[in-house]
Amino acid sequence: MRCRIEVPLLALALLLAGARSAAAQERTFDAKLAIEAVGGTVGSAAGLGLALIAFSPDRCPTDDIECILERLGGAGLAAAAGGSLGAWQLGRMEDTEPSLLGSVIGAIGGVAAGVGLLQLMESSGEGDPDPVVAFIGFTVTEGIVTGLFSRMFAALRDDG
Repeated sequence: MRCRIEVPLLALALLLAGARSAAAQERTFDAKLAIEAVGGTVGSAAGLGLALIAFSPDRCPTDDIECILERLGGAGLAAAAGGSLGAWQLGRMEDTEPSLLGSVIGAIGGVAAGVGLLQLMESSGEGDPDPVVAFIGFTVTEGIVTGLFSRMFAALRDDG
C-alpha cells in the first residue's frame, strides 16, 4: 500500500525539482512541462475534491444507474475543468506560454488516463484502492497528461 502512495508523489516531486532547477535560466520543454503538470495536478485535485463534496454518495440512496452516472460525470467534468485551468493559469503565471486548447484536450484525456489508473489499481490489488491513494494517483496522472498536451500544442503553435 505504501508503495502505491510513493509512486505518484515521487513523480510529482521530480516534476517540481525539474521546474525549480530551470527557474533562473531559459526553461526547457521539460521544465515547462513540469510547471504545467503541477498546475494541472493542483487544479485537478481542487476540481475533483469539490465534485466529491457536491456529488456525494449519499445523493443516490439506491443503485439508480442514472444518478450514479450523473455523479461520475460531474466528478470527471470538474476534474477536467480544474486540471485544464490549473495547468493554463500556472503556465501563464510562470511564462511557459501554455496552450489553452492543449490543456483542455489533455485534461479530458487525463481523466480517462486517471480512470484507467484506478482500474489498474483495483485489478492489481484486493478490491478498491485506498481512497487517498486513488485520489493522489488520479490527480497526478491527470496533471501530467494535461501538462503534456499543453506543451505539445504549444510546440505545434510555435512551429507553425
